[in-house]
Amino acid sequence: MSLRPDEDLSNVQQDMDSVLIEGAKSFHVLTEKAMNFAFDLAGQKKSPGIRIEIDKGTTHQELWNRYSQGVTTSIPAQKTVGVAKNALRDGQSKENAMKILAADPSFERISEKYGSEQAQQYVELAVNAAYRKNLVAQQDKQHQKQISKQRAKNFDLER
Repeated sequence: MSLRPDEDLSNVQQDMDSVLIEGAKSFHVLTEKAMNFAFDLAGQKKSPGIRIEIDKGTTHQELWNRYSQGVTTSIPAQKTVGVAKNALRDGQSKENAMKILAADPSFERISEKYGSEQAQQYVELAVNAAYRKNLVAQQDKQHQKQISKQRAKNFDLER
C-alpha cells in the first residue's frame, strides 16, 4: 500500500480513535488495579504529591499549552499521555490533569464523535498511563541510585 500526497487519511485517524476508545474500555479497570498493586508492593499510600502554584485565572487551556510544549509526536494519543506526564511530574493532581486534558484537541474530537463518557474514559486512561510511567521512572531512578551506592561501597572495600 503506497500513499499518495493527496490521499485522505482521516479514516486512519478514526480507526486510531476507535482503537483507543476500545482500549480505554478494556484497560481502565486493569489500570487502577495495577496501580493499587504497585502501591501495595512498594508499601506506599497514594499521596497527593506536591502541588505547584498556579496563578489565579490560569485556564486549563493555558496549562494544556504549557504542558504540551516539547511533546513531539504526530500520534494524538501519545501527545495526550505526554501532556499528562508533564502535568503530573509538575505536581498536578490526577483530577486536575484530567481537567487539563479536556482542553486537548483529541478530547474534543472524541467527545463530538463518541460522546462525553468515551472522551472522559480516554482522558482517564491517558492520565493513568502517564501516572504509571512516572511511577516506573521514579522507581527506576531510585533503583539506579541504590546500584550506584552499592558500587561505590564495593569500590571502597576493594581499596
